[in-house]
Amino acid sequence: MKEFNGLTIKDFERREASGFAFYLGHDFDEYEICLEPCMNGYCVAIYKGGEIVSEEPKRCTNLKSPRGTVMITEFPIHLKQFSSFVNRAQSRALKYANELKVKYMVQ
Repeated sequence: MKEFNGLTIKDFERREASGFAFYLGHDFDEYEICLEPCMNGYCVAIYKGGEIVSEEPKRCTNLKSPRGTVMITEFPIHLKQFSSFVNRAQSRALKYANELKVKYMVQ
């Protein structure tokens, strides 16, 4: 049985999407957990073979974004002003990601 201590932001790598878009991805077994930046922090999704797992719709962190800032890098523009938002968004996204990994991890 694999031991799992929980994902941290360091377990994710930045991956390019179309255009200037990016997401943070973590691969395990045959799955990929993605943290996709959005207006409310991150949408968290799990994919298998490039397709979203239908039983697990994307889950948004649903945080109110200061001044409508989109997370365009690992951290939004004006880091000092938005650090609380970033920390809360990452914390909630990692909570969701860890729930998915535990559910889909091969035992």
